Amino acid sequence: MSMTAGFVREKTLRRFHSYGPVDAGDHFCVPRESLVASCTDQMLGDIEKGGRYFTIWAPRQTGKTWLMREVKKEIARRHGERFMVGFMSMQGVILDEGDSMDGFLDSVPRLMRHAFGFDIETPPDRLRCCNGRPLHAGRR
Repeated sequence: MSMTAGFVREKTLRRFHSYGPVDAGDHFCVPRESLVASCTDQMLGDIEKGGRYFTIWAPRQTGKTWLMREVKKEIARRHGERFMVGFMSMQGVILDEGDSMDGFLDSVPRLMRHAFGFDIETPPDRLRCCNGRPLHAGRR
């Protein structure tokens, strides 16, 4: 126990945790600083030329989401004044075979609001993709 400003506070013991987000203060874990630094550097690339992407392939419950959250925090720490850093999950966007791109495009404003905390306008009907075809046909 420790005494803080007249209050008795019990020290929390770390415990093993086998699912969900890892909290280094509560859970036993191995620091992966070199992995986080390597992934961060890969994503940033040469800041003047633009970054890159990478793909994470691993079984369930191996730390993929944790790694991306740590990389996001590191980019924000290093370059928060230069980049707006967001974390966007595509799990809520479900398209069936044969669905048009409209289903995905209709999800973009919600995804941006959730990832970055601001609203974007829905693209106008006249917006066209690279081959000249309308992306939204007759939607209001």
